[in-house]
Amino acid sequence: MYAMDFSKVLLIFILLCYLYDIDSYQPKYLVYNEKCHIPNYEPFHADALKLWRPKSYLSCTTKPLLTHVRKTKEEAALHIKEYLLPLYGNNITCCISNVMRVAEGEFPDDNLRWSECIYFNKQVTLNSSGVIDVRCYNEEGYQVYRNVHMIILRDKTTTYKTKSTYSKKKPISVLFIVIDSISRLNFIRTMPNTRDYLLQNNFIEMQGYNKIDDNTYPNFMALLNGMNAHQYKTVNCTGHHVNELDNCPMIWYKFRELGYVTAYGEDWSSLSTFNYFKKGFTKSPTDYYLRPYVISSEKLGTIPIYNAPYCAGPETSGERQLNIALDFAQTFKGSPYFGIFWMNTFSHQALNAPMMFDDKLRTFFANLKEGGILNDSIVILLSDHGMRIDLPIRTTLPGWFEERLPMNLISIPKWFQEEYPTEYRNLLVNSKKLSSTYDLYMTLQHILKLSSSSYEISPSEGCPKCSSLLGEIPLRTCNNAGIPDIWCSCIGYFTPVNITNSIVRRGVDFVLNHIKSELVAMNITQLCHNVELHKVISAGISESAGKLEPAGIIDEKFLFVNFLTEPFGNYIVTMKYKISKNNIAFKILFGISRMDRIPSVCYKLSKYCNCLF
Repeated sequence: MYAMDFSKVLLIFILLCYLYDIDSYQPKYLVYNEKCHIPNYEPFHADALKLWRPKSYLSCTTKPLLTHVRKTKEEAALHIKEYLLPLYGNNITCCISNVMRVAEGEFPDDNLRWSECIYFNKQVTLNSSGVIDVRCYNEEGYQVYRNVHMIILRDKTTTYKTKSTYSKKKPISVLFIVIDSISRLNFIRTMPNTRDYLLQNNFIEMQGYNKIDDNTYPNFMALLNGMNAHQYKTVNCTGHHVNELDNCPMIWYKFRELGYVTAYGEDWSSLSTFNYFKKGFTKSPTDYYLRPYVISSEKLGTIPIYNAPYCAGPETSGERQLNIALDFAQTFKGSPYFGIFWMNTFSHQALNAPMMFDDKLRTFFANLKEGGILNDSIVILLSDHGMRIDLPIRTTLPGWFEERLPMNLISIPKWFQEEYPTEYRNLLVNSKKLSSTYDLYMTLQHILKLSSSSYEISPSEGCPKCSSLLGEIPLRTCNNAGIPDIWCSCIGYFTPVNITNSIVRRGVDFVLNHIKSELVAMNITQLCHNVELHKVISAGISESAGKLEPAGIIDEKFLFVNFLTEPFGNYIVTMKYKISKNNIAFKILFGISRMDRIPSVCYKLSKYCNCLF
């Protein structure tokens, strides 16, 4: 085989990507009106191509799984695949335990108990929902196989309301598939097969969907209860104390009150939204709560990829979550249900990692279609924000937008389109407008109202002017969509500017002075090196930021700068600046992000401190 010139390979790759996945015409803006300009960067922009590395799916075992679950409507059975026994040894015997949640102690969400392991022959009947642990031993007594299974049945633990609770029309089920840290553009780049399948099957892409805060927790809370960070803190929804989250208002409780079956799970126990530096739930927040399953699967042993538990026992953590999401939707098809299934393990840590799951995710959605779920329920593929951990993309101008514009694709069943044609048309129109997580919260309430005449919609506390994606969303600014300045993508394109540009240099000086004043305020200047500019790496200035007030201001724009300091520090910062007749004023938005890793002892003092000792 002859080596091919890299530039030719790259060119062929780009052409194939565009032929396969991207329309021949790409408008300059995703959203363009008098209130908002969101640029439409090429998915394979030059900065992204520099970081692109192909990744393939990795299996967690060299042998097929020895056990599987077969279900009827009200009963399940765990089966041993007898034809596979020779792969595992001679005279294999297996036993099964129930895994139970023990809600006690400082971290009640983390405690599990295993029942006695009962031996069985070939198969065992399972009469209730829950987590089971199966272990198999060879004739020498060595464990040769172990796995856990989540059983979801229509059993007595799930209560249902009478049909009189609902409106005359069919109640609307909702299935969320959430993949952490994937921007709209990175979804196009890394999961083209999935995106192509979704668009072919009439998923609607919310092109102007903008996050409302920095990381997962505030964005997820905005989805679940419509509050911003300040508001959910005032009602004790931080999760820092035991039992606190059990009393926090969540939209899934409203669904459950109206007779919906509810489910929630995340595939990485230590990084789960309500457990990362938090106490978690004491009571299971939903009818089917996957945390005991996830913890018990991780106890089988994990194989990390990009420092995430990609494998949990013989299966990938991501596939475990997808399999249960499919099982849940199939089990309650035709009945009202609300489920959120969240995955971090193949997306959170690395920009290119989602490539590994492109075909798996496409197959999952194909199975939803084959099983009639897309014709039964509203299905939403969502992310909370773009990449935050894999830092190089964040130092680029397009990467600034990627962090703020997560993917959001929505499937509306045919029956809903026919029953609610106005709402469906509104969604199509709104897909080209600025939208936020608060709008999605209002959409869930709209669904409840359509499903039950007794439900009363309440405004989002975090964004009182926000409205359902199924309603009429007006042309609006980020402020009216509940999006703070720092996360607002309605600023048009960043124009790269020369690093010697006077505004850039004055902006960097402003940042350096801010860093120095912070060290002075903390009284640690005697412990830290004096920070000086070494080099500006890149800078960009946005289009005008909209209508300017007061009248004396000539211009108002955003400035993005990536620079290095001496001693070494790598910083990115976004500023808003106003030019008046006699002055230029800078304002740092959100904070200054440090891209390099510094010694922990210094970081405890300040992220700006390079220690003298």
